[in-house]
Amino acid sequence: MKSIICSSAVAMGIVVGAWAVELKNGAEFAIAEIPVEAKAELPKGGSIRFMLEENMTTGYGWTAAYSSNEVEVVIEHRGPSVRDGRCGAPGVASIFAKLKGNDAAPVFIEMRYVRPWEKNVAPAKTMRIVLYKVKDGITSSNYPESRTLAMLKAECRNRGIVITDWHVHIRGGLTPEMAAERERRCGIRSSAMENHGREWEIFDNARLAAFAAEAKKTKVNGRSLPVGIQVNDRDWFRQIDAKTRAQFDYCEGRCTWYRHRDPGRVALSAS
Repeated sequence: MKSIICSSAVAMGIVVGAWAVELKNGAEFAIAEIPVEAKAELPKGGSIRFMLEENMTTGYGWTAAYSSNEVEVVIEHRGPSVRDGRCGAPGVASIFAKLKGNDAAPVFIEMRYVRPWEKNVAPAKTMRIVLYKVKDGITSSNYPESRTLAMLKAECRNRGIVITDWHVHIRGGLTPEMAAERERRCGIRSSAMENHGREWEIFDNARLAAFAAEAKKTKVNGRSLPVGIQVNDRDWFRQIDAKTRAQFDYCEGRCTWYRHRDPGRVALSAS
């Protein structure tokens, strides 16, 4: 599976035709306007109903892929209204979804517009539903996103690309648990990173090892957070022994530009 770094990802310039939209109770979507993704925020045990246009005279209808342990989904296929006397007029699929379980992780439903007798054929349309659970007043709305980022995330999912923010500093009040909650709410993979150096709080192997062991206890979506270190001294590889380095999943370095002794030249110092 491909992976990209979050911070620079929004500059990739990916163009898509649809993006994530807010899913409201009773919403209706025409077949030509099906978004890539729709998301809603529901309380524990909450439910939502929405309608997707379909034309079963063509053989196509909406189906759903989901975990029955997380959500109950009922699809009711309705023909065209009585007032619409056209031959072959479209109808709608009325989809009802009700949350199950007590965990805070979001629930995913993939809607697929298919002909049921066709095997190994890609759906004519797909729509990803994300149901976020409200917990202690914290929901996905605590992590607002621009339309550009929403478009990027949708396109990356379609391409099998995982967006990860590798630069999540565990300081200034931020904890690994808060980083994990951020991932659950906004859908971007998170991490846990600390600074190391002579002028930083963590400057020896014992403190580094303790940080790595504690941070790796935090789980999100069934896996540990990636734990990293940002080094700030050029001789970090001598300061940190091999056993301690092996406890980290990644390492970031610092680069500093400074003026060279010769006029008109600059030099790069990389730690």
